[in-house]
Amino acid sequence: MDIEFATPAQVAGDFAAVLVGLGITFTAMVLAAWVGGRQLATLLRGRWVVWGYLGLCCVGAFWAYASHWGRFVALHAQATALELRYAGSWQLPVRLQADEIHTVLVGWGKPGRPCYVRVVLKDGSSHRSSDLPAPAAQCRALQAQLLGWQQSVVQGGAGPAP
Repeated sequence: MDIEFATPAQVAGDFAAVLVGLGITFTAMVLAAWVGGRQLATLLRGRWVVWGYLGLCCVGAFWAYASHWGRFVALHAQATALELRYAGSWQLPVRLQADEIHTVLVGWGKPGRPCYVRVVLKDGSSHRSSDLPAPAAQCRALQAQLLGWQQSVVQGGAGPAP
């Protein structure tokens, strides 16, 4: 079973759009601080305001990275393993054996929101997929497929106990 959540080009485009938005916001904040800086107290003038805005932009860039590049874009289910593929040429596929996997969850928030897959490992860590913009019926079908895979692995004796 192969499931593609997003293409690497889509992930790169979304990440670039977020970074451009952060750059525009940072520039607007710096200009506003510079123009309105005459009303600010002396200690808050100039560099402290710029460093604060730069810190906020760094937090925003980290969030953008974690929410785009830090999620897998394709899942390949094999007989006793899952292979997760991430976007980016530097990221190799992650192969998870069935005995390492605690559970595979499919989730979606409110109606109309995209669904996602989360692979939870026995050590407590997890891998989250990119969002799959699909209707709820397709998300339920995806959930049934992954549940069927997990049950077949358990019945085969290679996977975790239910």
